[in-house]
Amino acid sequence: MVQPYTLRLERAGSGGKTQLSVGHTMAHHLASKILLQKQPSLDDRRSIYTDNSGSEPGASDGLSRFVRRQGSVECTEKKRAPAFGQLESTLKRKIKNTMISVYGALTAIEQDDLDSLRMILSKNSVPINESLVESPLYSLFPCKVTLLDVALMLGRRGAAALLLQHEATENTELSDLQKRRQVVSEVLLEYEARYRQARDSETPTKDEEKRLRAMDHHLNSLKMMSAILERPELPGPPSEVRVHVTSSSTASVEYSAAGSTDSAAIITKYKIEWSTSPTFDVVDGEHIVFDVRESSATIRDLGHGQSYTFRVAAGNIFGFGEPVVAHPKNVKISSWEDLEDSPADRIEGMKSIFELNEQIERYRQSAVWQIVYPSTNDGAVKKKKLGLRNLFSASSKFIKNVGRGVYLASVIYTEDKVLCTVDDCLPVIQIEDECTHVSSEDVGWLMKLSYCWDQVGYLQDTLNAACSTSVFFKCKMLEAVAAMHNALGVKDIGRIHYIPLTQGSTTFIVTVHFLTENQAVQSQGLAMRWMKLNKLMRKKTSNAPLDFLNRELVNILNFFESSQIPLDRGLYLCYLKLQTSLNTIRITVPENLPSVLPFVTVRSNPHVSLEEWEWLRALDDEQTTKRPTPTQHTFHQQLIRASGTLLRDLELDSDTIANHRLYRYQVLQVHPDVSFILILPKVEDVCQVHAAYTAIDEYNDHCKGCSSLPVAVFEMISFATYQPDFIATYCRIDTFLEHFMLIINYEKRQCLSDIDAKVYTDLLEQLTEYQQKLEEIWRAARWISTTTTLARSRDPAYSISLNYVLNPPPPAVTSDDASDIGYHSDQGSSGKLNDTENIQKGVESVKVSRRRTTRGIISRSQSVNERAYLQMANIDQFFRHENTNQVQNENAETSIIQNENKRASNGYLQPTEASNRQLQRQEAVSEKVSMIIRVFPAFECALPNNTAIRLSITPLTTSREVVALVIEQINKISLQSDPDQLDLPNCLDYCLVSVIGARERRMRDEFPPMRLTPPWSRGRLYVRRCDEVSAAIHYGNESFV
Repeated sequence: MVQPYTLRLERAGSGGKTQLSVGHTMAHHLASKILLQKQPSLDDRRSIYTDNSGSEPGASDGLSRFVRRQGSVECTEKKRAPAFGQLESTLKRKIKNTMISVYGALTAIEQDDLDSLRMILSKNSVPINESLVESPLYSLFPCKVTLLDVALMLGRRGAAALLLQHEATENTELSDLQKRRQVVSEVLLEYEARYRQARDSETPTKDEEKRLRAMDHHLNSLKMMSAILERPELPGPPSEVRVHVTSSSTASVEYSAAGSTDSAAIITKYKIEWSTSPTFDVVDGEHIVFDVRESSATIRDLGHGQSYTFRVAAGNIFGFGEPVVAHPKNVKISSWEDLEDSPADRIEGMKSIFELNEQIERYRQSAVWQIVYPSTNDGAVKKKKLGLRNLFSASSKFIKNVGRGVYLASVIYTEDKVLCTVDDCLPVIQIEDECTHVSSEDVGWLMKLSYCWDQVGYLQDTLNAACSTSVFFKCKMLEAVAAMHNALGVKDIGRIHYIPLTQGSTTFIVTVHFLTENQAVQSQGLAMRWMKLNKLMRKKTSNAPLDFLNRELVNILNFFESSQIPLDRGLYLCYLKLQTSLNTIRITVPENLPSVLPFVTVRSNPHVSLEEWEWLRALDDEQTTKRPTPTQHTFHQQLIRASGTLLRDLELDSDTIANHRLYRYQVLQVHPDVSFILILPKVEDVCQVHAAYTAIDEYNDHCKGCSSLPVAVFEMISFATYQPDFIATYCRIDTFLEHFMLIINYEKRQCLSDIDAKVYTDLLEQLTEYQQKLEEIWRAARWISTTTTLARSRDPAYSISLNYVLNPPPPAVTSDDASDIGYHSDQGSSGKLNDTENIQKGVESVKVSRRRTTRGIISRSQSVNERAYLQMANIDQFFRHENTNQVQNENAETSIIQNENKRASNGYLQPTEASNRQLQRQEAVSEKVSMIIRVFPAFECALPNNTAIRLSITPLTTSREVVALVIEQINKISLQSDPDQLDLPNCLDYCLVSVIGARERRMRDEFPPMRLTPPWSRGRLYVRRCDEVSAAIHYGNESFV
């Protein structure tokens, strides 16, 4: 049994006589703070006293304060010599410290001391989810009891929330409420019997009195648990429940904690259910999330092509609360690849390269191949000898004075140090002294070779046997690489820098490799030393090419590191632009992220469903009268925001915006978690022809923050970032096939025997077959060439004008799956329709208006210079505003019908029984309760930008009344500045929304703003036009900037 703490103060030399003592209750509280607050960590706890001479604690001079546990291991071990080894002592100390941590956390929970509990959990390794088997009370339970169980059953909500934040999960052995009640009841009865038996003692001793007081405390805790378990309190419904299709068989459900403050019950789990029936007549499956720190869950193995409805309920030890149906209500598990004319899956096709690699490896082990080219290990890097002789031989291989020719330089670095020679120079080895230029073909071969450095010796031996003038440079390069390997003592010297560095008649081929600190210690040889990067850059030598190499070191490292940074999981909108000169084709990339195209984030979900892609492909169909679903509407809004951001970031000429297109033939998936949708320039500008390379650089200056790379280099970097296994396998196979096809052709021409010629012919045919398969795989994987070919086509099946995308979509189809009571996440929905006939007429009017808007859209090619008051930042807003005004002027009568239908659908004409009950409840609220709100206009008006109108509202004030008050104030200000103004805003054309970041909630006309729940109650209130769905978000983000 765990003994209670005691706290006492002794004077040195007093023979252990106590000078001061503290009672048990206070001692527990003080001991936990002294042990756990005053020391950095119990895992590395030092004793506050030492006993080297075998004397008792406190034998030193002065006062000695200490905290100890009676009967603990610490007291008994100090009196005897250690009988176990150091490992056993360390393990025993850790076990004891863990027990102290658990006991301190348990004490803090029982006393509801959140500060001590927070300190214990943050500074010590506490097994939160382990059973409290060492506790004198909870060891009586017949099943596992954890710290979280104690906090929940004692009603310590703050402590339970703190434990949940530190990875505590609900105990599955007590997941049933009835079982939990039964266990607590049985332990309570047993403990009451023990307590009565101990209390009936006639002459209790001092120890028995202490034990009786501890039992009384435990008995009170059990009674409190029993009372709390009899008062079940379920958590409220979760908020912000949404579902997204993430693949052809999975969906992601996102949720937040209960938004209502009516229920303060702690949440320990979430239950996600799904069904093919919108009413959940049959539940197809459920998934329980016990980690409440997660705000989403992925549901797998869903039926492809099936439509599902999801709902989420929050739960605790008492059960689950009211479930909330996820939005949208019905989601179809699909993919854009389900289209009949969709291209083949690139990612799946790339996997065939691994099968090809296995075939080639089996062929290399065949008898024929082994006879002609037997395997050898001579190419392996020999272990570096650590002798004095080797010190000078290795150092002599490095060049100190660089002159004319081509050189190999290796940059091996850690976070702030670079591996240098004993002469404080980068390791440099000469390749060729006659040649001063390296062709792009040789650079491409070197970049492939950098993925198979371990094969250099084998390639060198086989190539030397058939060396000719055509492969002279490759022979020299392999010799230099092998010398670098042997001098440094490492196999992997890194990746080839994409461009050789040239200074006069000197050319450097640079390899870059990053090492961790542990690898750096192992890589340092006798002839090498580590030098600070800033010191190497400041170092001046008598050799100009070496100084040039040192100056370029930062640019090399920056490019190497930035080229390996992948994008986060998500869907991105990218800009594809190529330029070509006489001898190269280059592609535009961001300067700080050369492994991707210029991009902007669309959303965090990389998957595009068939429903979303069908809407994008039907945008230019003027004959369609179909309105978007909520999913399609959200997807279209995301593309509008991303397109505007990308065009502004690149600072493209406004005259060319109307000519840009959206690539809608396919979604480019460079990684399972990263997908691209492309924006294309006009057909003639997809791949512009320039007379010289300098013209390409001048063009890239027009795209802000962009530069250009050769297409071959970009493909290598992109694959290395997002498909490293694929590109490594491809480079090894391609290097092997190219190397041995060259050698076999040479040997075939040199052989004199027909039998040998037949053998070489068979080998060449087999390698040629492998080469053809490799080219097919590579051609399918190279999305740049395929996309560029289709982008230069005028076929509308491949691209759509960006004007259709920038034009705001019509309101989404009204659905009956709104989980919010007073407001919708759909930008265009406003409740159920009551008057079917009138609403249908209104919908038809809107459809006619949309078709007219598409054909009569204002041309975006009109120059900004013709409108001096415009700037690039608000050009998209201007065109949306102008197009909306055109629709309003041509269809004023249609707008009136539509607004009347909205009023009918919202219950103004035919209030239902539910709305009557709601009005009665609202009238019962005291009209004396009021609050001040600030409302911002999200449209051009007489007010300055970012100016709010302050209003005093009551719980009975509706959104429509707030809109009317704001429009009234704006009209008054407009008439004061221009009394003759006739085009004043009409409140029926506007609505009230709450904006948080890039999200908004539109409130129904009859919804009182004071009923907004978090997080929307903390958002900014805006009044915007009903048909300008992104205006509030645009104004909100603009104000934050």
